[in-house]
Amino acid sequence: MSHEPYVAIVIDVLKRARKAKKLSQEDVAKKIGVSRFSIARIENATQNISVHMMMSYIAAVSDNALRLLDDINRRYFLQSEGLSRHEAASNVVYNSDLDMSVSDWMMPVGFDVSPYYESVDYHRPAVESYGNQMRTFIIDHHLFWHWVPEDKLSGLSLSSVVAATLIQGSATDVKQLIEILGVQTAAEVFRYTVNKERHDYPGNIKTYFMHYFDRHAPQYS
Repeated sequence: MSHEPYVAIVIDVLKRARKAKKLSQEDVAKKIGVSRFSIARIENATQNISVHMMMSYIAAVSDNALRLLDDINRRYFLQSEGLSRHEAASNVVYNSDLDMSVSDWMMPVGFDVSPYYESVDYHRPAVESYGNQMRTFIIDHHLFWHWVPEDKLSGLSLSSVVAATLIQGSATDVKQLIEILGVQTAAEVFRYTVNKERHDYPGNIKTYFMHYFDRHAPQYS
């Protein structure tokens, strides 16, 4: 299943949650601290939704973030199994007994979560370790480092690439990075950074990815 249907599921679930709470786009915008135009662009899929924005939107429209993330996860699974959008939406019923992570939806489909990983140098340029695939990822997301001259982008460290993507990236961006690094390496780099006295991760993003990596790379918690 491509990334586009997943993003459409996220948007649809968020819109349904907003309408269920009888909130307007203006109401959500005021709670989050953005313009109504930004919310409209997100709901119309004309603006990428970052993980930070998604978590802020969820907090604005739901008292149960875990349930809403489970709804997204189940919709994604059901549609990947061949159900139509309408059928999948109709079959999403929250069940607290199901073993669903708050973050299962972000794992690449069919991804091999192996206990093996190679310890990495957090400060080494990411391109040196991951080659052209990483070079392409960085160029495609160069606005994450808008202050860095183009000819210096290849010198970005692995920790810089991971932090910028987790903080500023969309769900699709995070999936792509995990496909390049592997979840164990991404977890190691993330934990190295957030365990330092000073880092750039906002509180809700740090908490979210702590849950994510505790689920998918628990041996390095």
